Amino acid sequence: MSGQVMGWPLLAQAMADVPALESFSRFRELNIRSLLYYHVQLHHLQDELRTMEQRALHKQDPATNWAEDLVKCDDPMPVLESPTSATGRKKVSIGSLNVGNDCKDSELYRHWQLIVKIRDILEKYST
Repeated sequence: MSGQVMGWPLLAQAMADVPALESFSRFRELNIRSLLYYHVQLHHLQDELRTMEQRALHKQDPATNWAEDLVKCDDPMPVLESPTSATGRKKVSIGSLNVGNDCKDSELYRHWQLIVKIRDILEKYST
């Protein structure tokens, strides 16, 4: 045994040499529970998004055209050189998107925050 490392390195080598020795818990039950919680979260957020969009539609709210209005609020591209836009308005980061301060308290902003939250959970749910 001279020169042979004991402990985890020895076990790892044995498992690599004889795959039948591998014994790892896959935490299947925990993974399923986690997916179920994500599932419930996504359903709740989907309902919230539908409600927000329906409310905007019935009010004839400008947020019904939120993609167009977002561009009108400010340049939707990430800030590269300056924390202010060409118009001199400061930008607020919303995920990978930036909008002017005049939009951050709008329904448009809340709509976009919800979309970003949904994307984040969908990414976790799908992996």
